[in-house]
Amino acid sequence: MRLISDSFRIIGRPFLARAYELALEGGARTASPNPMVGCVVVSKGVVVGEGYHERAGGPHAEIVALEHAGEQAKGATVYVTLEPCNHTGKTGPCTQALIEAQVKRVVIGVPDPNPKARGGAKVLSEAGIDVEFVADPRPFEELTRGWAKRLRTGKPYVRVKLGTSLDAAISIRRDAQTSITGASGAEVTHRLRKYADGILISASTAIADNPSLTLRGINGELLENQPKRYILVRAHVPPRDLTVFTDGAAETVILCPDSFDENTFEGYDARVVFYPTSGGLNAALEAIGTLGANTILIEPGQRLFTEIINGRILDELVTVTAGGFLGADSLKSYDGIATIEGSESPLRVMEHRLVPFDTAIYGDVVATMWRPRGQREK
Repeated sequence: MRLISDSFRIIGRPFLARAYELALEGGARTASPNPMVGCVVVSKGVVVGEGYHERAGGPHAEIVALEHAGEQAKGATVYVTLEPCNHTGKTGPCTQALIEAQVKRVVIGVPDPNPKARGGAKVLSEAGIDVEFVADPRPFEELTRGWAKRLRTGKPYVRVKLGTSLDAAISIRRDAQTSITGASGAEVTHRLRKYADGILISASTAIADNPSLTLRGINGELLENQPKRYILVRAHVPPRDLTVFTDGAAETVILCPDSFDENTFEGYDARVVFYPTSGGLNAALEAIGTLGANTILIEPGQRLFTEIINGRILDELVTVTAGGFLGADSLKSYDGIATIEGSESPLRVMEHRLVPFDTAIYGDVVATMWRPRGQREK
């Protein structure tokens, strides 16, 4: 399955594929609110410098790679996943560093969509450096997808993971915690968490399941740079003794409607962020965006999933399906998903609001990636 972590495998040029791999493995969960960027410096067919953007305020990928290359950067070709920036923020413009290093050529994965920073390719070209944009930018857009959306809308890229049985059940009943997808499903979940800035669940799910929402390695050990844990409050107030408030494994953020008393969560080991009650889930996502999250993974229960679908909020859905049935009385993944309006005759062709992007078998489950129609190739 070509989740974001696998996209480098379809990049035909090995030095660009390496730049992609550096960006992803180096900057996942730490680069936000900046994008993940990787860079490789090549001289006479040999890699002489590598770098990635690790965190906001730190050196950009090009700077790290040029420092690594030293004098060997002169006359070299630079492969970078995102167009070098042309502005001074917390760091200087990468275009100037490339010019001063006297590189001969720069190959770029995707243009910079940020109006404050773009134009770097033009500056490099005017300085006599050969500049090439790759013919197919789609793999590199995967790296910048969340960042570009937050720049454009103020909200993070919303990836939703849903584990179900073959009859679309998510639990044997509402008040029961049911393991449906097992260890194979957990493998998919942790792959998704690895590339998310935060994990969001509803307060109802937190109360029912008491999950840790942590990222763990093969042997179950806690990994560094854990994604934030977001608990979405609407009606139910989660008790302060839940695992996410007591284990200290990662930062926990309570997203709370501004209709609640500001002292509701006094004494909780969590950051409390209020959002306008009237804005609903979209307002909560905007609050997450202000915290600098580019990509959020939502692991919803039935009601939250229905709200996401009806509100057309998701950017990507990953369904993890196990080969069993929980029966007619089980809790289904939906509760009142809106149907097509204005149709008096029986529906003969279902509207395909989502289209599959990729799929694969993990152990004894099938994982399928879906995106809204019209967004599949964006």
